[in-house]
Amino acid sequence: MDDTTEDILLKKTGRNRMAIEKMEKELEALKKLVSELSKKITNVVLMVEAAGIEDRESFLRGE
Repeated sequence: MDDTTEDILLKKTGRNRMAIEKMEKELEALKKLVSELSKKITNVVLMVEAAGIEDRESFLRGE
């Protein structure tokens, strides 16, 4: 069975749409991870400041 040009284009469009939807879901997951990481970093910075540690970089490196 031969596909017409229209059929081929419709299939490609459908695959592209599915790929875009998959990328959008992955992007949302990445945004969530970045948000969680940002909150954790903020908490660490606040704890370091509350502890009165002036050299944050050395503290975070464990020196």
